[in-house]
Amino acid sequence: MNANTIDDARTAVGGVGNGDAGTEFDRTIYFNFAAGAHVGPHTLLRQIGVGGMGEVYEARCEGRAGLCAVKVLARNLADDPHAVRAFRREAELMRALRHPGVVAVEDAGADGSCHWLRMELML
Repeated sequence: MNANTIDDARTAVGGVGNGDAGTEFDRTIYFNFAAGAHVGPHTLLRQIGVGGMGEVYEARCEGRAGLCAVKVLARNLADDPHAVRAFRREAELMRALRHPGVVAVEDAGADGSCHWLRMELML
């Protein structure tokens, strides 16, 4: 897929995250949270990315100055132990990395069946 913008990517996957209700297919794969939704200690402001493993939102976090990015594992993978393990491992490995070319992961957790990781916001 050659998607130059988030909107191109959304169009390519059927309008996911474009603010519309989306298709039934979209709602079964992605959470597609509305602005103001809460995931863990985060208030989600807007969706900034979507992919095969999940979604990324611009967010505000309780007790943390400034904005952050919150990645959530796709809804259809939330009950898959292999996907959850891979998501947690991603957070663990990225949290250990410190390099100017790698986004810093600050925290990770779950809110019910929604697995999330918090990263520095790079726009």
